[in-house]
Amino acid sequence: MLSCFPVVPVRALFPDLRHLCTDLRHRASHLRHRASHLRHWPAYLRHNVIPGRPRDEGIKKNATFVGMVEELTTYGPRELADLDALMHELSATSFCSEELLRAALEDANVHVYVIRAEGRIVAAGTLCIKHTLEFTIADIESVVVSARCRGRGYGKELMSALMEAARSVGAHHIQLTSNPARGAANRLYQALGFQRYETNCYKLLF
Repeated sequence: MLSCFPVVPVRALFPDLRHLCTDLRHRASHLRHRASHLRHWPAYLRHNVIPGRPRDEGIKKNATFVGMVEELTTYGPRELADLDALMHELSATSFCSEELLRAALEDANVHVYVIRAEGRIVAAGTLCIKHTLEFTIADIESVVVSARCRGRGYGKELMSALMEAARSVGAHHIQLTSNPARGAANRLYQALGFQRYETNCYKLLF
């Protein structure tokens, strides 16, 4: 019965078999390489992902101080709670999650500056550096002083530190927005030399 069928070489049936085997060997080698990296993940997760744990020393920014203002480089539960409370004071719909705080501290172009009083963060502001085809621009975001500490000059100290940090990285100019209802904040910005300009401001929510 078998003699009725011609003998056909395997290579004729599968002309690309050799290439397929070579590709599979390369894929297996790649997977072994990836697996070797996975063995290091538990240590990485312990130092960088577990909520509430300060970031690993290897990726920490250099802490800087300008007067009473400090650049935040690490955080714990207390710092997270203080910043979340401040964001609520800035707006009833604003908050600071651990995911957002970690992302900000790990971004080389984002700098979070704070003022502490009695061991708690009572003022904060964020400096975001961005590079366009025209300029290097500094955006100042989320500037807020705790209601219980207003009138002490913390807002001016914080803004002065943010402005100096923007100059130090060679920013062409600083941009910020402020709710017209925040009278004291708007007066401070104008006193510091900021000029209000007319433009259309757009926002797209996802």
